[in-house]
Amino acid sequence: MASFLRAGSLAASFPTERWTLRRVAHVIQRRYGVHYHRLQAHRSADVQRFLKRHPRAFRAYFLPAYSPDLNPEEQCNASVKKALLNAVPGSLEELRRQARREFRRLQHRPSTLRAYFAHAGLSLNSTG
Repeated sequence: MASFLRAGSLAASFPTERWTLRRVAHVIQRRYGVHYHRLQAHRSADVQRFLKRHPRAFRAYFLPAYSPDLNPEEQCNASVKKALLNAVPGSLEELRRQARREFRRLQHRPSTLRAYFAHAGLSLNSTG
């Protein structure tokens, strides 16, 4: 995964060179078939049969229904909420702009984003 990220998001067919958590999650899902939620469709009999037919290619890890400590996005949300703690926006649109600005700031802090994954017990390193 690390080499994939170093190749850049353009190499992953995204329109810009910027990695975002949403893009990283999309790559993980597309490349490894990992989902971080318990959507009913993922627990269906068809999916279970598929996983049984391909035990070495896929591993399913189902998280509890609410598991913020296992979700790196929760750390991002907490960071943005903290940054906006004393904000006094004049309108809902201004609040949206301020929140988007804080999320964009996170995009430029890869060590912080890696720490959020580590907090969730996840690694962005390739395992082979």
